[in-house]
Amino acid sequence: NVPIVTRVEPLDTVRGLTQAGDYDMALVEASVEGGDPHLFLYPLSTTEGATKGPHALNVSFYRNPRLDDLLIRASQLAFRPERQHLYYRAQALMADELPWLPIYVRLRWAVVRPGVSGLRLHPTGLHQLDLLTVDQP
Repeated sequence: NVPIVTRVEPLDTVRGLTQAGDYDMALVEASVEGGDPHLFLYPLSTTEGATKGPHALNVSFYRNPRLDDLLIRASQLAFRPERQHLYYRAQALMADELPWLPIYVRLRWAVVRPGVSGLRLHPTGLHQLDLLTVDQP
Protein backbone atom coordinates (compact mmCIF):
# COMPACT_ATOMS: atom_id res chain seq x y z
CA ASN A 1 0.00 0.00 0.00
CA VAL A 2 1.17 3.45 -0.91
CA PRO A 3 -0.60 6.24 0.94
CA ILE A 4 -1.51 8.92 -1.58
CA VAL A 5 -3.55 11.96 -0.64
CA THR A 6 -5.47 13.42 -3.57
CA ARG A 7 -7.33 16.64 -4.21
CA VAL A 8 -9.89 17.18 -6.91
CA GLU A 9 -9.80 20.75 -8.19
CA PRO A 10 -11.53 22.67 -11.00
CA LEU A 11 -9.67 22.57 -14.32
CA ASP A 12 -8.59 26.23 -14.18
CA THR A 13 -7.14 25.72 -10.70
CA VAL A 14 -5.28 22.59 -11.81
CA ARG A 15 -3.90 24.37 -14.86
CA GLY A 16 -2.57 27.20 -12.69
CA LEU A 17 -1.02 24.82 -10.16
CA THR A 18 0.68 22.67 -12.79
CA GLN A 19 1.97 25.66 -14.78
CA ALA A 20 3.43 27.06 -11.55
CA GLY A 21 5.02 23.72 -10.66
CA ASP A 22 3.01 23.65 -7.43
CA TYR A 23 2.32 19.91 -7.23
CA ASP A 24 3.92 16.60 -6.28
CA MET A 25 2.10 14.58 -8.91
CA ALA A 26 -0.47 15.54 -11.54
CA LEU A 27 -2.61 13.68 -14.03
CA VAL A 28 -2.56 15.71 -17.23
CA GLU A 29 -4.18 14.78 -20.52
CA ALA A 30 -2.55 15.92 -23.74
CA SER A 31 -3.93 15.52 -27.22
CA VAL A 32 -2.96 16.66 -30.67
CA GLU A 33 -5.33 17.32 -33.54
CA GLY A 34 -2.68 16.78 -36.21
CA GLY A 35 -0.72 13.61 -36.79
CA ASP A 36 2.74 15.20 -36.65
CA PRO A 37 4.83 14.06 -33.64
CA HIS A 38 6.36 17.55 -33.42
CA LEU A 39 2.98 19.00 -32.39
CA PHE A 40 2.91 16.67 -29.39
CA LEU A 41 6.52 16.15 -28.34
CA TYR A 42 7.98 19.64 -28.78
CA PRO A 43 5.69 21.72 -26.54
CA LEU A 44 5.39 19.05 -23.84
CA SER A 45 9.04 18.03 -23.65
CA THR A 46 11.45 20.84 -24.52
CA THR A 47 13.17 23.55 -22.57
CA GLU A 48 11.17 26.24 -24.38
CA GLY A 49 7.93 25.09 -22.75
CA ALA A 50 9.50 24.50 -19.32
CA THR A 51 9.31 28.03 -17.90
CA LYS A 52 6.97 28.29 -14.93
CA GLY A 53 4.01 30.55 -15.48
CA PRO A 54 0.82 30.86 -17.52
CA HIS A 55 2.51 29.82 -20.78
CA ALA A 56 4.12 26.63 -19.44
CA LEU A 57 3.31 23.59 -21.55
CA ASN A 58 6.13 21.32 -20.35
CA VAL A 59 4.72 21.07 -16.82
CA SER A 60 7.23 18.39 -15.84
CA PHE A 61 9.77 21.23 -16.33
CA TYR A 62 12.12 18.69 -17.87
CA ARG A 63 15.09 20.23 -19.65
CA ASN A 64 17.49 18.33 -21.87
CA PRO A 65 19.45 20.15 -24.61
CA ARG A 66 19.99 16.85 -26.46
CA LEU A 67 16.23 16.30 -26.68
CA ASP A 68 15.69 19.91 -27.74
CA ASP A 69 18.23 19.42 -30.53
CA LEU A 70 16.70 16.14 -31.74
CA LEU A 71 13.18 17.56 -31.86
CA ILE A 72 14.23 20.79 -33.58
CA ARG A 73 16.27 18.94 -36.21
CA ALA A 74 13.46 16.43 -36.81
CA SER A 75 10.93 19.22 -37.29
CA GLN A 76 13.09 20.76 -40.01
CA LEU A 77 13.10 17.62 -42.15
CA ALA A 78 10.42 16.46 -44.56
CA PHE A 79 8.70 13.13 -43.89
CA ARG A 80 11.75 11.05 -44.64
CA PRO A 81 13.49 8.16 -42.89
CA GLU A 82 15.94 10.61 -41.25
CA ARG A 83 13.06 12.43 -39.57
CA GLN A 84 11.60 9.20 -38.27
CA HIS A 85 15.03 8.14 -36.99
CA LEU A 86 15.40 11.40 -35.02
CA TYR A 87 11.97 10.95 -33.44
CA TYR A 88 12.87 7.36 -32.51
CA ARG A 89 16.03 8.66 -30.84
CA ALA A 90 14.03 11.35 -29.01
CA GLN A 91 11.53 8.77 -27.78
CA ALA A 92 14.36 6.47 -26.63
CA LEU A 93 15.93 9.34 -24.69
CA MET A 94 12.62 10.14 -23.03
CA ALA A 95 12.04 6.45 -22.24
CA ASP A 96 15.43 6.36 -20.49
CA GLU A 97 14.92 9.56 -18.50
CA LEU A 98 11.11 9.33 -18.10
CA PRO A 99 10.26 13.01 -17.47
CA TRP A 100 6.59 12.08 -17.63
CA LEU A 101 4.82 8.77 -17.62
CA PRO A 102 2.16 8.06 -20.23
CA ILE A 103 -0.43 5.88 -18.49
CA TYR A 104 -3.16 5.60 -21.10
CA VAL A 105 -4.07 6.32 -24.68
CA ARG A 106 -7.58 7.42 -25.53
CA LEU A 107 -9.00 4.93 -27.99
CA ARG A 108 -11.27 5.99 -30.82
CA TRP A 109 -13.93 3.55 -31.90
CA ALA A 110 -17.03 3.36 -34.03
CA VAL A 111 -19.89 0.95 -34.57
CA VAL A 112 -21.12 0.31 -38.10
CA ARG A 113 -23.90 -1.83 -39.44
CA PRO A 114 -23.25 -4.88 -41.60
CA GLY A 115 -22.55 -3.85 -45.18
CA VAL A 116 -20.32 -0.92 -44.24
CA SER A 117 -16.66 -1.51 -45.02
CA GLY A 118 -13.44 0.42 -45.44
CA LEU A 119 -13.84 2.52 -42.30
CA ARG A 120 -10.45 3.28 -40.81
CA LEU A 121 -10.30 5.48 -37.74
CA HIS A 122 -7.39 7.89 -37.55
CA PRO A 123 -5.90 8.57 -34.09
CA THR A 124 -6.32 12.32 -34.59
CA GLY A 125 -10.07 11.98 -35.09
CA LEU A 126 -9.78 13.35 -38.63
CA HIS A 127 -11.11 10.25 -40.37
CA GLN A 128 -10.78 9.78 -44.11
CA LEU A 129 -14.04 8.47 -45.45
CA ASP A 130 -13.07 8.27 -49.12
CA LEU A 131 -12.47 4.50 -48.86
CA LEU A 132 -15.76 3.87 -47.06
CA THR A 133 -18.30 1.77 -48.94
CA VAL A 134 -21.89 0.95 -48.10
CA ASP A 135 -23.58 -2.05 -49.66
CA GLN A 136 -27.05 -1.36 -51.01
CA PRO A 137 -29.82 -3.46 -49.37
